[in-house]
Amino acid sequence: MAKIISVNDDADISQLIEIALENEGHTVLSFRDGKEAFEAALREVPDLVILDVNMSETNCYEIFEKMV
Repeated sequence: MAKIISVNDDADISQLIEIALENEGHTVLSFRDGKEAFEAALREVPDLVILDVNMSETNCYEIFEKMV
């Protein structure tokens, strides 16, 4: 299955995403901060990254551009 990084500053939504994807057999690394997620993406080389575009402290568009 896939290795997935999920970035969301809402703990409830983050947990929901993690549970749903893990129930399907995926490995999920959850982060509340885009910078931490970016650093993990460099180390882990995920198959998929899910970014919350409405995070208060992180510009996810900048994180996305760095990952591409």
